[in-house]
Amino acid sequence: MGWRAPAWCSGPRQPELEVEGLVTTDGNRWSHTGQPTIYVAGDPGVALAELGRHWREREGEVQIWGLRLTLGAVVDLREGAVRAQLGLPGDLTWVLDAEWCRSVAQRLRSSERYDGLIVPSAAFLDDADSWNAVVFVERVRPSLSLVVDSLKSRIRIES
Repeated sequence: MGWRAPAWCSGPRQPELEVEGLVTTDGNRWSHTGQPTIYVAGDPGVALAELGRHWREREGEVQIWGLRLTLGAVVDLREGAVRAQLGLPGDLTWVLDAEWCRSVAQRLRSSERYDGLIVPSAAFLDDADSWNAVVFVERVRPSLSLVVDSLKSRIRIES
């Protein structure tokens, strides 16, 4: 099913956000090394928590960017019925196991039916409204700029 929502991410402090710069091929909780993936958060607080998790990896000054995310077919892993259908536990603590997350994401990514996931935020497992989106870049059609539309809103982080 199609999905559209405002989202947030951290990025370099610059006048415009370069959407292509959000693509990572580093292995992460929901992707294996070499898989082009974009991670964005459902609100600035989740984006800030994610920035904190990866603080030492950053280069230079950063800011939190607002954007609009549009995906054609997503799986929302916050929904209990969806998790049950996939054979996942009802208790969200499984999200803390990165290998399990990568396995689930790989299964859905390789089906070629989906261009992304909506996942519970590992930082806020007690809050179903706190989410991250995982964009399978190789599945995005017709273009990345139509899926991730950068907005002018941003929050500067001073270090």
